[in-house]
Amino acid sequence: MPKAELKVGRTEENELLYYGSEDNNIRVGVNDKTYALGYEHDFQSNRDLLGVVAERQVALVTGQGKHKFGEEAEVSGQFEVLSGKATGTFALVNSADFVGAKGEIGGEANLVKGAVGGQINITPRTVYANTLGKVVGAFKPEWKELPSNKYTTKGVFLGGGAEAGIGAAAKANAELNLKKMRFDGGAKVGFGPMAGLSASFGLILD
Repeated sequence: MPKAELKVGRTEENELLYYGSEDNNIRVGVNDKTYALGYEHDFQSNRDLLGVVAERQVALVTGQGKHKFGEEAEVSGQFEVLSGKATGTFALVNSADFVGAKGEIGGEANLVKGAVGGQINITPRTVYANTLGKVVGAFKPEWKELPSNKYTTKGVFLGGGAEAGIGAAAKANAELNLKKMRFDGGAKVGFGPMAGLSASFGLILD
């Protein structure tokens, strides 16, 4: 079922020193802010939601890089040194089983944090370029690649990533449901070394 959404917001990115491009850069003295306000109506559940999100991030140094290997693959990485982030969300909800408010605040501080990721695209065009195209292209350069069209560029992608760092994080949330006259809340705190892995898989339809 469709949803109706309206969102407005503002993002401010500030730093003392910036070197590089949009995909490959180093920033020193980072001070970023994001504010957003949104409304959503879900026609299937007849739910209305009005929410606001605020985020603030500071860091001594941040960096990111991305490199593409033709159409076949890409790798990326990010790092932060002496960084901190605070986020807050608040929403008013009106639905069949919930009338009230939900809120969440969180923060993290990192001595150092880094992440790397990659993606491989498997399409008729990329498979041919790395197999028959290498052989045929040695004799007929114009046959080194398949033409780019809707039949040769569709396929699947495989991705993965890893993240590690040393820092601390805290999060607290609460909600008040007037429909059931119920209040729920909770908090979570963690510190020390951290690490994580992720994987992704999907279709390339463009």
